[in-house]
Amino acid sequence: MSSRSTPFLARAVPAAQTALRRMLRPDIGAAILVAFLLGLPILSVLAQGLLPAGRGASWQTAEIGRATVNSLTLGALVTLMSTTLAVPLAVIAERTPLGRIPGWDILWVIPFTAPPYLTSMGWILATEPAGGYLSPWLATVPFLSRALFSSVGLAWIIALHLFPVMYLGLRQRIRMVGKETTEAARVHGLSVWKRLIRIDAPLWLPAAAVTGTIVFVKTLGEFGAPLIFGSLIHFPVLTTQIYEDVTSWPVNFPLAARLASILFAAGLAVWWLRERYALRHQYALVSGRSGCGRPRRSPWGLATAIVAGLFVLFVLTNALVLPLGSILWTSLLRVPGRGWGWANLTLRHYGELLAGGRAMHALVTTFELALASAGIATGLAWVLACIARFYPTPWSRWTDYLALVPNTVPDILPVIGLILLWNAPWMPFPLYDTKGMLVLSFVVLFLPFALSYLSQGFRSLSPTLWEAARVHGLGRRWLLGRLFLPLLAPAALAGAVTVFAVSFRDLVVPMLISPPNVQLVSTYIYGQFNQGSLPRGMAMACADILVVTASYAAAQRAPGHRRETARPAGDVVPPVARR
Repeated sequence: MSSRSTPFLARAVPAAQTALRRMLRPDIGAAILVAFLLGLPILSVLAQGLLPAGRGASWQTAEIGRATVNSLTLGALVTLMSTTLAVPLAVIAERTPLGRIPGWDILWVIPFTAPPYLTSMGWILATEPAGGYLSPWLATVPFLSRALFSSVGLAWIIALHLFPVMYLGLRQRIRMVGKETTEAARVHGLSVWKRLIRIDAPLWLPAAAVTGTIVFVKTLGEFGAPLIFGSLIHFPVLTTQIYEDVTSWPVNFPLAARLASILFAAGLAVWWLRERYALRHQYALVSGRSGCGRPRRSPWGLATAIVAGLFVLFVLTNALVLPLGSILWTSLLRVPGRGWGWANLTLRHYGELLAGGRAMHALVTTFELALASAGIATGLAWVLACIARFYPTPWSRWTDYLALVPNTVPDILPVIGLILLWNAPWMPFPLYDTKGMLVLSFVVLFLPFALSYLSQGFRSLSPTLWEAARVHGLGRRWLLGRLFLPLLAPAALAGAVTVFAVSFRDLVVPMLISPPNVQLVSTYIYGQFNQGSLPRGMAMACADILVVTASYAAAQRAPGHRRETARPAGDVVPPVARR
């Protein structure tokens, strides 16, 4: 070795050691890990979408334009319908005795827990012109039948799934309005309707706008309902067009990436508008919760009570009875199309489900993958939440923001990015086309659920705990193992149950990433529905709804969820309803 190279090595070796020590810092290591898991797939989509169109990868302007217009139109319709359903229900829940019914909130969470592709199947079984359960009655009302099997009907189905998001946010906002406000209006002689229009509605409008953006973005990324119901009415949207480009020959990944980039741009624009609106109306979002007390339920008249009861019955019928009742009834039919007699009813399909075979294998596989995803996502969320608390650096704050990105973009965008990334020729890990790819996709998509619960759990802890620990000289390991782990176990459990539920019911990941020899619950139901084996598919659908609803109910009742509801009012939607 020459003497000239010795000074260079003397400077380079310490510099390399310093850089390595910095990379091994927990906050920087977590940032690199999250950037690889979440940031790199989205960057892969954007890079592929911005590349010049090669052979067979043209922009296909007509198809893209039609799908984009349809997606935006569908989002506007769903947001309007969800607002029409959520606002009266929130008022009824907080201003009338109906809100005191045991299990009231869980009743309205059920439509959100039922996957939209299943409710689409239920609506098709109930209302299809040829052979639907309600077809004889709908034949007498032709305009209603035409409206149901159109873009308006598709928007109605999705709105019945998403309106609980707005309902939960609006109910929380109505609960925050101080008792003095309503009492002063009552003293000055304002009627119930005038109080609602002149006082309450302006206070609720910011919360409705904030939750409306969530509904709009979720509608842009909705995949199941447009795939099942939209294909019948020939109404392509961006998500179904991406699915066609990825699964139909010839496979066109560049065009799928361009469509996903349009989805990303639309979602980003909506979230930017939401943040601007929230900043402008920050006072309206946080006011009214300074110990004013909960408003007293108004003594509504008989006519108003009857109207409220009829509205609740209407929403329940459309959101639960018709779709889920059609699914349950079809699962009990021995032979579809032979009538409703007792001789045509059987439990054989549930027996076949429990006896084994492809159905049971799909159920067990889905349970295992969802359980593994929940465990990995909760463990990763615990690490990220601890790093954000103990290492409050710009790196940890950036990591926290990046980990929540899947909450703000359509689900299909990260999935396409994961396909492009893990199917790249330079990727050394053979993870694509395996069950591990399914678990990774579930973890990437649903990590924000677990992270939201744990982050709010950390913020809900009293600052005196930290001060007492510092005074007694306790280290971070003791704090994590002996203090925070027991205190945050309920929040971690609630997040894990939520990740399990959304992974169990998901359709996007199995339809796009499942290996040929792996079948999950959602793909089994989809296959049986397309093949005409309706009773078997609907029996599996009932099992799916039962598992998911029970999981969501457990997450709602967990102590971590109840403690987590006492958050700053700027974020008005609980984590269980943010996606």
